[in-house]
Amino acid sequence: MRLKAITPADYPNLKRFFSHQKYRLCEYSLPSIIVWSNKEYRPYGAIDGESLIIAAEFTTRHEDRHLILPISPVREYSPEELRDLAEKLGFGSYWFVPGDYVQKYGKKKVGRYFTVTEQKGFNDYIYLASDLVTLKGNRYAKKRNLIHQFERNYLSNGNVKIEPIVPAVAFECIEFLEKWCQGLIKVFRCWTLLSKFYPPWYGF
Repeated sequence: MRLKAITPADYPNLKRFFSHQKYRLCEYSLPSIIVWSNKEYRPYGAIDGESLIIAAEFTTRHEDRHLILPISPVREYSPEELRDLAEKLGFGSYWFVPGDYVQKYGKKKVGRYFTVTEQKGFNDYIYLASDLVTLKGNRYAKKRNLIHQFERNYLSNGNVKIEPIVPAVAFECIEFLEKWCQGLIKVFRCWTLLSKFYPPWYGF
């Protein structure tokens, strides 16, 4: 199995792996995987049967190189299979492991192969789709007010323009995402699995 760099041109060939895949973190979104590519971070991938293997390589922060859980609409790797895969590819850790994966197999079983630690700096938050559609109740009053302010200050004045995301504006989009991520609040836990046998930079 050979990992190769993932680029926007790979999107049509890889999107099938993300249909009905079970992991709810945004790191398991193909657009998210592709858009964050830059001089420091580069996503790599390889197809393993009905699964897509995703790796993150770093230009200078070699200790941060990692895998995420294999992505597939039809199968899930056990902790032992994750250990074998990491060893085969020369990686020492998995990042962004959803809490429900650890809960399903149990910390004791996962702990046979990995040291499990919470990724406190990489929290995501989950909403019910119906709540976001209707924004009903006191809980979402502030969001409704912000939408009304936006409509009043921008839409009604014609200050909104819809444009495609192209390379010329990519930096502005990434800068916006960086600022947005700084405001994330913790409501959904994800974990790091560190191999008990290999360091994070193993295979570099």
